[in-house]
Amino acid sequence: NDVLKWFSEGTASWAEVRCVSRVSDANKISELFARPDYGLFRASYGSTPSWIHFETLLKGAGRDGVKDFLERIRDTGDPAKAIEEALADLPDGSPRNVEALYQSFVRAALFGRWQTLTTGELLYASVFGPDDKSIEPTLITERHDLVRGQTYKRADLLERMAADVYEFTVPTDAPVGFRLTVAGKPNARFDVQVLHRVKDGEPQTASAERSGDTHGWSSAKLPEGTSWVAIILTCYTRNGSYTLNAAIE
Repeated sequence: NDVLKWFSEGTASWAEVRCVSRVSDANKISELFARPDYGLFRASYGSTPSWIHFETLLKGAGRDGVKDFLERIRDTGDPAKAIEEALADLPDGSPRNVEALYQSFVRAALFGRWQTLTTGELLYASVFGPDDKSIEPTLITERHDLVRGQTYKRADLLERMAADVYEFTVPTDAPVGFRLTVAGKPNARFDVQVLHRVKDGEPQTASAERSGDTHGWSSAKLPEGTSWVAIILTCYTRNGSYTLNAAIE
């Protein structure tokens, strides 16, 4: 059972990090960054970073993430339900369930902040592999240049609880009109985040409309100086095929 392994194997590796700041296999940390499209539930031991991100969110709210979660799962017997209960009283804008938690992890991983506390400190200063070297994972993304008048097109398939991340550089000579559509197969359930950044500023969220199982065209006027746009596409159902079109005007 993939969901059971996500819990049993992932939390076992999480305990390694919590107790000794190391893991017996570097893939327990790096796999989810190398293959965000592989699927959280399939990752088994490799889901460890998502559990660390979960702990980071709880600790940022002044709670002991491990103790809090284990007490809740003792009462519910359901990992997903225990996570929902643990996240319920976090500040507004925080994830509220496993799906939103994974999306939060991917976004934080994109910027190297997946275990960064509200103080700016890291939850674990270093996590070491069996070779005693610190593991410094980087999220693998699709990177492309967007040119005015051209459309980037992609057809792909995502597993349940998996994500594809696209990063685009865009011309900075004028305000950018960004258009996006993501069409999924019937009954497939996706979520889309669109981010943009002006020069070296902080990433900001742009809108992405959704209607039923198909994400219709969404158009956003981005500020002059926008140099980077990213799309985080997360699938919540099995075998979610999709087509993506992105363009600037």
